[in-house]
Amino acid sequence: MTRLAAVTALALRLGADPDRIGGPVHLRQYGRINLGLPNDAWLSFTAEEILSVTACAFSWRARLGPAHAIVMHDSLDAGKPGQFGVRAFGRLPIPFAPRPQALPRSQRLRYLTELPLAPDAMLHNRTLRWDEIDESHLRVATGLGVETIEATFTLGADGRVASVFLPDPWNFPRRRDAAAGWFGSYADYDLIRGRWIPFHTDVRRRLADRNIGLWVATLVDWQMAGDGVVPPRHSVPRMGPPADAAPHPLQGATP
Repeated sequence: MTRLAAVTALALRLGADPDRIGGPVHLRQYGRINLGLPNDAWLSFTAEEILSVTACAFSWRARLGPAHAIVMHDSLDAGKPGQFGVRAFGRLPIPFAPRPQALPRSQRLRYLTELPLAPDAMLHNRTLRWDEIDESHLRVATGLGVETIEATFTLGADGRVASVFLPDPWNFPRRRDAAAGWFGSYADYDLIRGRWIPFHTDVRRRLADRNIGLWVATLVDWQMAGDGVVPPRHSVPRMGPPADAAPHPLQGATP
């Protein structure tokens, strides 16, 4: 498949390596997530995530709430059913999960929203199909037939990804609402290990009558296996905002 020149240009602006396929991206973050049980229910979290740059696959593990007593694990392995689980103190299952029929779609949509966090995937994930809408908008899709999902990225004046729109994974054909969707924004780009990465992400869900905040997160570490650094173990440390409230603990880090 021929990659669009506009996609290659975007990936290169973000620092992706066109000649070498590195290992997965490892990142750590803190933020807040809205569990919506049944109304807005925001919980703080700290998390680690592994993102593939060659397939629509990820593993996100977080600790949430007071004393970080709740453990949430969301993962998608290419070609296999996605996994989602919530446990108290890491052991006691909590009966909370997205609708089973929506989970695979929402997980693949999640992967698409996180492409700016793994710009090498724009070059090396061959399961992604791209279209150039105009000079400021790129559409990316994955899946086949009725399983196809897509996201539309809007580029900012600096040529980086500023925002994303995704059709709502819970919006099924019998009650389709063209206005419904997920909207994400990316801000506070910083250069780390040769890549321009947005350190702040914000995701909202828009319904016909209101907007619902879903996710606000800030990075505290970003690495890619094979770039000369040792990736972290996939465990969740008790981390949080830096003591001095600096927005970017790694700002100015030398690639």
